[in-house]
Amino acid sequence: MTLKSLPILALIGCFAACTGTEKGNQDAAKDSVAMQKPDTLTTHMTGNDADEHGCRGSAGMQWSTLKQDCIRSFELASQDSNAVEMLSTDKTQIAVALFAPDRAKAEIFYAGGTKLLDKKSETSYVFNAGSGGIFLEKRKGKWELGDTPEGGADYRQQ
Repeated sequence: MTLKSLPILALIGCFAACTGTEKGNQDAAKDSVAMQKPDTLTTHMTGNDADEHGCRGSAGMQWSTLKQDCIRSFELASQDSNAVEMLSTDKTQIAVALFAPDRAKAEIFYAGGTKLLDKKSETSYVFNAGSGGIFLEKRKGKWELGDTPEGGADYRQQ
């Protein structure tokens, strides 16, 4: 074999590798289509996180039992006269108290979740759960939220 025939053989080898059988091409096409079918793909779209009430967590929405609607708790105090915003004692988190129009209940949105408190007096609301609970109480004209009525406040109205 001469040196001149080597490039020709390499070129023939490339052409042979590029041409597949018709069956091989059909199998490759089927695999490609199967990969594109939506039912075989796991997709997650941003903003596609609606809960059972239709509230989208990615948009800062959560369900309010008192309002019977999706709300953004961090906007409540500026938009609703029945809401009060409180700042944690370490000034890193907020809590929002939403009062029912008749003031019989208060709904709390805070780092611990959402709780519905019952009115105990004109200036006090409580949620009892087994051995623990939380309180919302007006002290010296400012609302405070904490773990137990005897304990100190974890959040205070500014």
